Amino acid sequence: MKKPLTVIFAILIVVVAWYVLRDDSVPAPVTDSDNLNALLTGAPINSIDLTASIPDTVFIPAENVFSPEIEAAEMLDSFSSTQAILFGDYIIVMEFLTNNVVAYNLDGDFVKRFQNEKISQAASVTANSDSLYIYDYGNKVIHSYNTDLINQRSFPFSAPYYTQGSIKINDTHLAYQREDASGFRIGENGSDQLLVVSQIEQPEKPLAELFPRIVPSGKQPGGFNNLMFSINNRSDIVSAYPALPYLFVYRNFKQHRNIVLSSTASNEVDNPSLAPFDPVMGEAVRINNLMDRLYLTENGDILIFSFGQLHHLRLGRNGNYEHGKSYVFMRGDNGHSINSISSIDESQSQPGRFYIISSELLYIIDLP
Repeated sequence: MKKPLTVIFAILIVVVAWYVLRDDSVPAPVTDSDNLNALLTGAPINSIDLTASIPDTVFIPAENVFSPEIEAAEMLDSFSSTQAILFGDYIIVMEFLTNNVVAYNLDGDFVKRFQNEKISQAASVTANSDSLYIYDYGNKVIHSYNTDLINQRSFPFSAPYYTQGSIKINDTHLAYQREDASGFRIGENGSDQLLVVSQIEQPEKPLAELFPRIVPSGKQPGGFNNLMFSINNRSDIVSAYPALPYLFVYRNFKQHRNIVLSSTASNEVDNPSLAPFDPVMGEAVRINNLMDRLYLTENGDILIFSFGQLHHLRLGRNGNYEHGKSYVFMRGDNGHSINSISSIDESQSQPGRFYIISSELLYIIDLP
């Protein structure tokens, strides 16, 4: 009787070992950018078809939709983009490149507007477990607040780029997109790296410089150098050029896994070649993004919002990524769908609950 059990146990060990150690990587694509080719070959690649399954529809109850402009009429200019993050018991809402940064409680009730620090052009809001940070691009200053929303300190910091979400923070590290990280811009040090990581207490001293410029400075199509990234509390980082179907995962600030995405929608986007050329009369070449937002969860899973769908990429025990679920969001009050978002953040106390900004409205979404 012991022999059959021993055989079964041995088979189970082999199956588990195969699952954990199997290599699902595929050959790297070849592009017109040498820097991108080097990045694509820098780690094992997982290939994911985002249209492999029919998306689930998530209905958002009317009570989970609210507009911050009810309490602050000057908020949310229709020509501005908006960011929302969670910080303890508060929802922090920022209107990009204005002085409008407002706190609400988790029921959507107005708490305060951040006015005392004379914010000029708020570009990013980010938070860890005990501090909220507002980056004022206009004054080149970062304002820090405690869990009671009281200003702790303000310090000069001119390195980050002005795009929304150019700074992300966790309990130990600060990651930011360089000032010279887009288009024609070029930094004084001539660095080709777009993403910088430093310790919170020493933001001016880089620990790591990641993610290369893929079109040379001063060349077109410079828009391919735009950057999207997310960091979790383990200091894992996922980054992307939003106009290209690739994700790059860093662990311990080293390239760990690459993901090549495919979908019928992205395949139809008519973006130019990556081959660089001199600009004509200083005009920029239009680049269409394939993804709106990117979010890295605490367990290493990745969420991508692309062409009106939220895709959940699951991290397996073997380090490979697989396509989990895809979702489309529909408002329960009027039946309208959400086709684009400007920010996404997850509740740490209620995993699976997300706070999403779209068309200047805040949605509370519970994923199944």
